[in-house]
Amino acid sequence: MDPQRWRRDLEVFAEQLPKRHAALFERVSEETFRQEVARLGARLDELENHEVMVELMRLAALARDSHTDVTPVARTVPFRAEFFGGTPFVVAAGEGHEDLLGCEITTVGGNSIDDVVNRLAPVIDRDNDAEILRKAAAFLSVPDILAARGIVPRREEVVLELEGERCRASDPTARVGVAHEPERWVYLLDREVAERPLYQERWSAGRSADHYWSKWLPEHSTLYVQYNASSNQRGRPSFPQFSGRVLEELERRVGSALVIDLRHNTGGNFLLADRLARGLGQPPSRPRRLLVLTSRHTGSAATVLAARLVVEHGATVVGELSRSSPNRTYNAERFELPSSGLMVGYSESLHRPFPQLGDEVPVAVEVVTTFDDYVSGRDPVLEAALERTGSPAP
Repeated sequence: MDPQRWRRDLEVFAEQLPKRHAALFERVSEETFRQEVARLGARLDELENHEVMVELMRLAALARDSHTDVTPVARTVPFRAEFFGGTPFVVAAGEGHEDLLGCEITTVGGNSIDDVVNRLAPVIDRDNDAEILRKAAAFLSVPDILAARGIVPRREEVVLELEGERCRASDPTARVGVAHEPERWVYLLDREVAERPLYQERWSAGRSADHYWSKWLPEHSTLYVQYNASSNQRGRPSFPQFSGRVLEELERRVGSALVIDLRHNTGGNFLLADRLARGLGQPPSRPRRLLVLTSRHTGSAATVLAARLVVEHGATVVGELSRSSPNRTYNAERFELPSSGLMVGYSESLHRPFPQLGDEVPVAVEVVTTFDDYVSGRDPVLEAALERTGSPAP
């Protein structure tokens, strides 16, 4: 696309984002934002399309708001990575690239993982730094972004250095080229884990078969509830209806504990959980102990629910820091840039129901799932939560 068309997009971006956003200049000064817009405008003649796109992502990320972003339109390579601690491993691969599964990625384009993450961080929209590793893992398979940030020299492939006991790559240096979306993805868990832990039991292909479900754990006198998406699931009872059943079960099982697992829940409609949150405060349904499990994937409406359970019911949060602030976005919207068609997200309104928490839901018991835990089917987060459920009522 020619520079003049990009210039039109930049003008619309710079005009509309401050006008539409509820508080764009809360975390970045207007002066800084305008200066960065001007710097990009002065460079449009020398930048390629993918570089302009990534620079727009960087400008949006200045807001430090996980709902303010530019959605990249870019080619990908057929693998997906996940960080365990500070180390990325390949957890899914397109058919024909199964030898990458289980490999630890030690360098990308000859750059250390720390350097890669530091170069990607400025283009990652976020409320807090928990988002960085989540988005960085996704961007490892997007060469347009990697090239624009100077991590790989060419947009046609990603060059990885690989190692690890479970890595079956014949060459420690893998050149993974751009490809169409694979017809079939192969997942490391399917290869390595005979019996999945509860939090992965109904999770495959990067999504949940069930938005919400529960299981009674008699040996712990605990009801386990997994809430994977803050939305009603078609063809099933609504989440408020499901919540009613959960409350009824707690009423029947007086003195039981409750574990709510939000580790896969990236957000949605926070109002759906109101019936559950209110009901847990009523004596017939009040659990003996309430524990909430979060991860770096927990976001938006799920973070708000975790915060509410902490503030109103004294819930204990176990796992990792969630990626969203409980005091930010109430409603997220998008607008389209006229020339490129890129979509710009923004927070139309803000909601600050828990000012005492600031921008983070405090994690009382920090537990990191290691790669060895992942491939062995162990869930140290749930284990730590169940240790804290207390003795069953007599």
